Amino acid sequence: MMKQLFALFVVIFVTGCGFRPLYYTGSEPTSVQKEQQKIFIDEIQTRQGQILRRHLLSALNPEGEVKNPKYRLSVNLHPVIITELGTVKDGLATRYRVTYQLDFKLFLYPEGQILLQDKLSSFSSYDVLQSPYSSNESQEVMSARLMQTLGTDISIRVSAYLKRIVNEEK
Repeated sequence: MMKQLFALFVVIFVTGCGFRPLYYTGSEPTSVQKEQQKIFIDEIQTRQGQILRRHLLSALNPEGEVKNPKYRLSVNLHPVIITELGTVKDGLATRYRVTYQLDFKLFLYPEGQILLQDKLSSFSSYDVLQSPYSSNESQEVMSARLMQTLGTDISIRVSAYLKRIVNEEK
């Protein structure tokens, strides 16, 4: 009974304070979602960059490419850093750690004024298996997962920035 009363109190308190999730999926898009639809995302070189851009497009522009952009998002993906974590007696690596680093900038378009810039990094590791195909596949899956993580981080930071802009305009 106490848990139910507490849950009811939390629901009433949260709705009464004006709380609204960043990604509210009501009947019409929020002002942040409308601003996200105005972001053009630059092409990113390399296969990993293509995967990252696809995640960014999915998160920020689910309706498709922007016709008349207000913002431009540029992502610079640095070369991958691969380090050996585990080795066997003969010196062969059994586990690798892969680190991706990037910087991104959100520009006002077409003026080119930088609105937001930041640096991100993410890392993961994978085992080297006896089968070269399996090792290669686990590396590719791990890299795609890291690109998804970085894409989510960028979209959250950009969305939070856009929410602040929208609130200041009100």
